[in-house]
Amino acid sequence: MKKILLTAFIAFCTTMFASAQFMLVTTYDGDKEDAEQITAKAGIGYMATDALTIGMARDGDDNYDFFARYTVKDQIWLAFNMPTKDGTDNMNVGAGFSFQVYNGLYFDPNYTLPVKEVNGKREGSANFSLSYRF
Repeated sequence: MKKILLTAFIAFCTTMFASAQFMLVTTYDGDKEDAEQITAKAGIGYMATDALTIGMARDGDDNYDFFARYTVKDQIWLAFNMPTKDGTDNMNVGAGFSFQVYNGLYFDPNYTLPVKEVNGKREGSANFSLSYRF
């Protein structure tokens, strides 16, 4: 029975990865210097459907964030991210637009807003991201 379940699991994973699309994503971080401005917030996502992408990205330090993107219409998408450390206290929601630069390369300006107020304020931030879909 264990061999049958293991074989079914391996077949499922192989099929999933064979037909899957992945997205490499990075967000510009002006607080860093040199190449870290581009690589400090790098991540990878799995495009579960044409509209939904889920994945993980670095937060600029040594922690990771879970993220999800849902394409609403054409290249307009809604985003959600939650850090692995103190996740429910630091969740963000946002929206963005993807401009195709070249074949699978996209420029993604977006705006994120914290779900919770911090010190009585809820200040959002404009971000610039690059994504590559393959």
